[in-house]
Amino acid sequence: MPLGISNKRIKKIAPVDQEAREIAIQKKTLDLLRNYKPENKEEKIIRLKSENPKAGPKPIILKFGLRHVVDLIEQKKLGFVVVAADVAPITLVVAIPTLCKKFNIPYAIVPSKEVLGSLVNLKSSAVVGLEGVRAEHQGDFEDVIRIADAMFSSQYEMHMTTIGGRIAKKAEL
Repeated sequence: MPLGISNKRIKKIAPVDQEAREIAIQKKTLDLLRNYKPENKEEKIIRLKSENPKAGPKPIILKFGLRHVVDLIEQKKLGFVVVAADVAPITLVVAIPTLCKKFNIPYAIVPSKEVLGSLVNLKSSAVVGLEGVRAEHQGDFEDVIRIADAMFSSQYEMHMTTIGGRIAKKAEL
């Protein structure tokens, strides 16, 4: 069977089918998130060797790890969530858009877990979240939220009733 025909027959899970709409938001979102990378091993060693490792205000960094991000979503502590579309098995992240919609948290879907992993100094990450932003990035953050809401959150109902690019019948839902 030719590859084109088999790809047309594969049904995509509705929450992840939104990935085709993320191209416009991806660059601006990733540029913003790169400003909030957690410290790497070398930076952590330097910080811990200082006189007072806990000195200064609490840093604003990306939160990562599926369980950790889901807990923060349920506690309504996150301001923005980014989900990878190529996670295997997909059932790990399929509930994240629904949780975000339930708790009114904006979210975006990017195509690669490796891109998210590079943001948090890992090989790959299924999901990352951001609690807040510094004052100098507030304008960019509001733009990203506005675009993400238009592309994902506001079209949630349409995505949930569309399976693999076609409208689902009531018997399939």
